[in-house]
Amino acid sequence: MRLKIPDYLRITKVDNQLVILDGRKNQYFAVNESGSAFIGFLQNGSSVEDAINQLEARYLSSSVCSDMEEFLKELINQGLVVEA
Repeated sequence: MRLKIPDYLRITKVDNQLVILDGRKNQYFAVNESGSAFIGFLQNGSSVEDAINQLEARYLSSSVCSDMEEFLKELINQGLVVEA
């Protein structure tokens, strides 16, 4: 599955985190380092599966897949990613 970041979002990198502003709802979200990397992979055209594989290689943790699946559900529910 390929996803993209909608045009109505503004994303700023602060240290190793992202701050995402949703202009439609006037809400902002702070995303930690692993979530920031995940979003970065999606922005660069990686599929969800490829993004998770890259994170698993980076963090060498058995919980990366389940963590990112939960994170992805939240991104979709909040409208922070949409199908490409």
